[in-house]
Amino acid sequence: MVDIEAKVDDDFIQRYQLSQGHSLVIEETTAEELYRELTERNLISHEFAGGTIGNTLHNYSLLADDRSVLLGTMCNNIQIGSSAYRYLCHT
Repeated sequence: MVDIEAKVDDDFIQRYQLSQGHSLVIEETTAEELYRELTERNLISHEFAGGTIGNTLHNYSLLADDRSVLLGTMCNNIQIGSSAYRYLCHT
């Protein structure tokens, strides 16, 4: 999960069926295509690993009346240059 800030035009937003200023869950293939285009065109200004969903889960864990557990798996190895790699480098 990652929040990405990028400077794009209206055509880009419509092509990927996005909306400005919202958190969206999109299909994996669409996310890969979108990220590839953002990277190739050097449009990303900021990336925040964890994103709004990660923040929500963290806040829930802190405010819950009981312990909370989140289980997950990594489906792929972390690749050099990926957002996961950059997250590990900067934290």
